[in-house]
Amino acid sequence: MVTKKKEMIKRNKLDETTNLGREDESDERGSIEKAASNKCEEVTKSSLQKHKRKKSKQYVAQPSACFENVELATDVESVMTFKDFGLDEQLLKVIGEFGWERPTLIQSRMIPTAFENKNILARARTGSGKTAAFMLPLVQKVLQLKCVNSTELNCSIFKQFSFQNSSSNGDAGPFAVFIVPSKELAKQTYSLLCKLTEKFPFLMSLNFAELNVNTDDGWLLKKPDFVVSTPGRLLHALKKYGKPCESVKHVVLDEADLLLSFGYAEEMRLIKNFFPAHHQTIFTSATMTENVEALKELYVTGPIVLMKLKEGQLPSSKQLSQYHISCQNEEERFAIFLALLKLKLIVGKSIIFVRDTDRCYQLGLFLQAFNIRSCILNAQMPMNSRCHVVEQFNEGRYSYVIASDIN
Repeated sequence: MVTKKKEMIKRNKLDETTNLGREDESDERGSIEKAASNKCEEVTKSSLQKHKRKKSKQYVAQPSACFENVELATDVESVMTFKDFGLDEQLLKVIGEFGWERPTLIQSRMIPTAFENKNILARARTGSGKTAAFMLPLVQKVLQLKCVNSTELNCSIFKQFSFQNSSSNGDAGPFAVFIVPSKELAKQTYSLLCKLTEKFPFLMSLNFAELNVNTDDGWLLKKPDFVVSTPGRLLHALKKYGKPCESVKHVVLDEADLLLSFGYAEEMRLIKNFFPAHHQTIFTSATMTENVEALKELYVTGPIVLMKLKEGQLPSSKQLSQYHISCQNEEERFAIFLALLKLKLIVGKSIIFVRDTDRCYQLGLFLQAFNIRSCILNAQMPMNSRCHVVEQFNEGRYSYVIASDIN
């Protein structure tokens, strides 16, 4: 009897252990099934979203996986010519008159990519040719858009890209909008644009930064194909004329890193609402900052090509020489600087940065006392005066510009 009782106790304990194991296994199986169900729902939602995107044929802002990174080494020279891009013959003549023999690295990659209608974020230093890199393809594409049946345009690029002829549907411009952070940059951009299109009198360009706020009816009267503007003036015109940007196909944000840092965040957000849902966006910037990322998220839907010069090669030792001179006092500072100029140790056009506006005039008067011509540039000067100084410097009337570091 004792033996049977012991066997029954062992069996009961074994059954309890088995039941506990089954309960644990059941709980574990339930957790796995729940996790699998959640994952299935996520996959299903993702598939439905993709299906909706395909069905509506609308781009949705994508994560960084949609970036196409292109790094350009500055120690490699471009072997292409501007003729290789299939640009119009008249446009090639203008390029020849500029003396541009070969495209720069950023131009050799950016121009073909722009022709493919891709969104672009180009990071390159000042002087790399990025302005012409976005302007040349857009001028070419607007030529195509307006005159696809014209005998004036016989270049091979039209066989590669098909665009709608605006003359057939009555579309009015602008077709390309260039947004820049300052009036001075707007004037420089507009000047280059006018030179590139001077052989095409049927192409109209307008610089909103130069128009009077109360009499800026040029948009309606001229119906320009290209518009250059600062954010504030552009927003004013958009609000005044309603919806004049329905035909915009290309938006360029030049010096994008400065557009928000100059306080145009609200203007840029409102301007976006006036543009069509589908357009090509091109950013250019000397640096990659949070401001650029914010604009990218606001203005770009779909993939974007990121082009940048390698930091290690920017600039190379052949392009930059740096010297540092320690001065004991102000008198020594001015004396050394005067010696550098008089002994021709500083050759060619130069920009001299000083700490504030007062120092601009102080240094200018000092150089004037020694018959050294210079011009002054600072934020306290009226816009027309600043533009006039830049023009005189570019024309060679002055070799030295004294500029303050404070905006």
